[in-house]
Formats: sequence, C-alpha cells, structure tokens
Amino acid sequence: MSTDSSSPEASGEQDYLDQLPDDNPFSEVVRERREAGKSFDDLFWEVEEVQSVLDDAAMDEKTVEQPVYEVKVVVPDESSTSGESYATERVEGPDIDTPEDAKDEAEDYPHVIRAENAEQVDTAEIAE
Repeated sequence: MSTDSSSPEASGEQDYLDQLPDDNPFSEVVRERREAGKSFDDLFWEVEEVQSVLDDAAMDEKTVEQPVYEVKVVVPDESSTSGESYATERVEGPDIDTPEDAKDEAEDYPHVIRAENAEQVDTAEIAE
C-alpha cells in the first residue's frame, strides 16, 4: 500500500504501525500484510479468526479432568437417638485425586464428625 508518507493518512497509519511491539513475530506479518494492500479492518478479522482457534486450543491445554467424589459422612443429628446421622458430601478440587483425599477433605468440613467411604461419581473439567 503505497501512500505518500507526508499525507495525514500515512502519518496516522505509521503511528499505528509504530505501536506494534518489535519483539512480537506477528508484528512483521501485520506490516507485510499492510504493504500488500490489506486494510486494518481486513487484518483485524484475519487475526480474529486465528485468535478464536488459538483461544480454544489454549483453553484445552489448560483444562484437566478432575475426579468428583461422593463421600458418606457422619454428621450431628439431635433428632436421632444416636445423635448422629449419615449425609453425603460432594467433594472435588485440584488436590483431590483419590478416594482417601476426598475423605480427608470431607473430614475437614466443620459439620462432619467423620467420613466413612468415598466413591468417584463423575469427572469435572477444570482449567488450571
């Protein structure tokens, strides 16, 4: 795109091109595409198309499957003759990898007296 460098249009275009980071390899691609006659709007939509794919790929890279457990716990129950009853707690998290981890986590809940068993019931996708 050859524009007279003394024109206001060329000056404005150069201001935008000067804002591109020198250490980013995509900056050179933008400059080359402008020289080939592409408008900033065309470049924007070309980048948007690629960014969408990169965004999806980056999210997939950061996503891990995490087990989800149901833990049978004993909780206080004033209406019960023993003063206790069973409940089920759903436990998951980045540090919960085994049924034993799930039981340990559930036992840390303030309302839980003890955890009796844990069973993996699902998996959840978690972004790291």
